[in-house]
Amino acid sequence: MKKDLNRCKGMPGVILGLGCRPGTPVAALERALGEGLTRVGLGPEAVQGVATIDRRGEEAGIKDLCRGHAWPLWCYPAQVLARVPVPHPSAALRRRLGTGSVAAAAALLAAGAPVRDLLLERHVYRDGEGQVVVAVARLPDMGAG
Repeated sequence: MKKDLNRCKGMPGVILGLGCRPGTPVAALERALGEGLTRVGLGPEAVQGVATIDRRGEEAGIKDLCRGHAWPLWCYPAQVLARVPVPHPSAALRRRLGTGSVAAAAALLAAGAPVRDLLLERHVYRDGEGQVVVAVARLPDMGAG
């Protein structure tokens, strides 16, 4: 699925994993992903798509974010995300949503990447408009030609 994505030569392609509260506006998502990408030294041009939990797939902010950047969106059920190994799963999140990770697990799953390709496990952004968790997973190197 990700093997046919076009990436700039020499630039790592990444998948953003997002977790957010319902109703988080696109402006808060943009600020959160900007901070998260800055932490790993990348810009939005490296992003090849966004992944999240299925219950956030219809959120207007996430849909607007993906539409505005022409990024595909992958959404996964909690029981699928729960099977993805992540470095620091949250017991509280597991009790609330049925998975110990949303952002990191979704990013790794969409990227088809092992945990070692998780460039940013968790960046939490909070402001008056919402709370967003951003994770960044590198797409595996597809090899030359």
